[in-house]
Amino acid sequence: MSQHEDIADAARMVALALARGKAPARSGEYARLVRRFETEPDFAQIVRKIAQGFDLTVLEVHRMPGLVLGTTPETDFAVSVADLVPQTADRPLYLLAQLAIAALAFPRPEDLDDDEYVTRVSVKQVDEEVRSLARAIEHRLAQTDADTDPPADQPGLEGLWRAYLRRNATGTTRADKTPRTVTYSLVRRALTHLGSVSLVSVGSR
Repeated sequence: MSQHEDIADAARMVALALARGKAPARSGEYARLVRRFETEPDFAQIVRKIAQGFDLTVLEVHRMPGLVLGTTPETDFAVSVADLVPQTADRPLYLLAQLAIAALAFPRPEDLDDDEYVTRVSVKQVDEEVRSLARAIEHRLAQTDADTDPPADQPGLEGLWRAYLRRNATGTTRADKTPRTVTYSLVRRALTHLGSVSLVSVGSR
């Protein structure tokens, strides 16, 4: 390939790494670029230089996630926690579901650094875990006679554990669809969102 083609390929690889939901397993082009990075040192160096131009760093390249980029304080491509949680009325419960998914997917700190570690998390598993913890909180507070009612001047301020338990796990509408308000739908959206940003490999059942 010519130098211009190498630069175009390297820039494309960085673009794929920045796009949500892209992975070598789902893109023949991306898989080809990963192979080039792994086998051609000069091409890998061009990729690193292009990433550097965007104030990014190449952390690793793997056939599963593809090109993994790290941010610097100067970059405009940094992702914050707020970016991972949609601005919806269910935002607190949605975040609770994401935390439960992360805890179940990576139960040990060392799993985060293990490139060979593979796990799957299901909607049912996450929902049961959150409900089990919520019931434990409810039981403990009931034994201590703690006042769990929201403040009179803030009636909307309700404990997350209680708000989660108050919702049905699943159900159907007249159109035989699952309502968005049930916790299965909430967890499923959280799983799909985390999968789309390549944070965790999950199951949806």
